[in-house]
Amino acid sequence: MWKKIIAGGPGRTTRLHDHRGKTVSIGRLVRNGPRALISCLSRVAYNKFPNRPWISYDGQKILERHLHKESRVLEFGSGSSTAWYADRCGFLLSHEHSSEWFDMVGNIVGDRKNVVRKLCLTREEYLQIPDNYRSKPFDLIMIDGKYRDACLDASLEFLSEDGILYLDNSDKSLGDETGDIPAARRKILDYATKNGKRVTTITDFAPSQLFVSEAMILFNK
Repeated sequence: MWKKIIAGGPGRTTRLHDHRGKTVSIGRLVRNGPRALISCLSRVAYNKFPNRPWISYDGQKILERHLHKESRVLEFGSGSSTAWYADRCGFLLSHEHSSEWFDMVGNIVGDRKNVVRKLCLTREEYLQIPDNYRSKPFDLIMIDGKYRDACLDASLEFLSEDGILYLDNSDKSLGDETGDIPAARRKILDYATKNGKRVTTITDFAPSQLFVSEAMILFNK
């Protein structure tokens, strides 16, 4: 019980450490820690969920600066993020494996015309990008659902020349739900090294989560 209180779950030393042992910076602790605490208390006390992606607060700022009304977004794993991206881009293709979650997100997204949502009940469907959406590259590829290493393999070739690929929870290990995240991490680093691209990692708080995790961001510029 004490370990859970201090660490927020297995795999961390404390709530201020990600799964790779990195600690959140003082700046992010001061800037984003209170926001995470407030949103977490709101979720627990009032069942109120934030209307924004459950990813790093500072990562959200990067994506908000990057996206514009002509941007094309590919999202693996839908949620509050889906409507948030849709409000900031020209086109969004979203893959989701859970029918229950798919229906719930549908209520959030509503009748936004720039969103195509796919319910993917098999691994093959989840990884397959339909032919009619392959002609133009994606300016943001968000990998935040199942089979994350396979999602990277299936989508990296469709990243635009100045696009961003965002691997959420890049500090985690292999899992039945998330796939081989360490493999995805290595592939991103290998790609960046071979092609002279920039990669950054962010250890940070996210909405409604009172612990930190890491995100890996590839800038394809």
